[in-house]
Amino acid sequence: MIEGASPRKKRGCLFRAVVTAFVLAVAVGVGGYVAYRYAKHRIFAVYTAPAPIDFAQAPLSPAELGDLDGRLAAFVHALRNKNPVEPLVITGEELTALVARIPDFQKLGGRARFSIADGEVQSDLSVPLERMGFPGRWFNGSAAFDLTLESGVLVVTLRSASVKGEPIPGWIVGRLADRNLAKDLRERPEIAGLIARLESIDLSNGRITLVPRLRL
Repeated sequence: MIEGASPRKKRGCLFRAVVTAFVLAVAVGVGGYVAYRYAKHRIFAVYTAPAPIDFAQAPLSPAELGDLDGRLAAFVHALRNKNPVEPLVITGEELTALVARIPDFQKLGGRARFSIADGEVQSDLSVPLERMGFPGRWFNGSAAFDLTLESGVLVVTLRSASVKGEPIPGWIVGRLADRNLAKDLRERPEIAGLIARLESIDLSNGRITLVPRLRL
């Protein structure tokens, strides 16, 4: 039984590695960069906070988490073995639950809530800035991202961001919008190989749909 559980756990971890890389890039990259730029302009205290925010959201039930894990494992298994499979559909609530269980994000001490609307991934983030050199301060803000596939490569770019309901200036968003926040995934061959077996990513109807090249 232990032997049978190990591959499934590994397959789930592969998918979570993609989510982890994305979330940490967003949280540390966006939060840290914004904090750094604002600190330099002497208004750091206005755009950071001394405490995190708790985002009210009902957690998934154990049955829902089990179903999600099963779908992830089956999808990744099919991609790895180049087998036909149905597209994988993930809601904003499911993405939030996935992120909440990522060990690296838990160690970071961050909190996040996701939704999918208007063709983009929208997020509320509460991230400690200690690693950026600002102990005791938090980036509590919102951001919207675009997810696309370009020649088999995942591209995640920032569309907009705000703190305390105020939009972050365009000159900061513009610099981040030119960066692929998921670029480090290209240096992880196994994960890059899985992504290359996707045909497209669709963001609509409150869901992320990962469409494989080989479909049932």
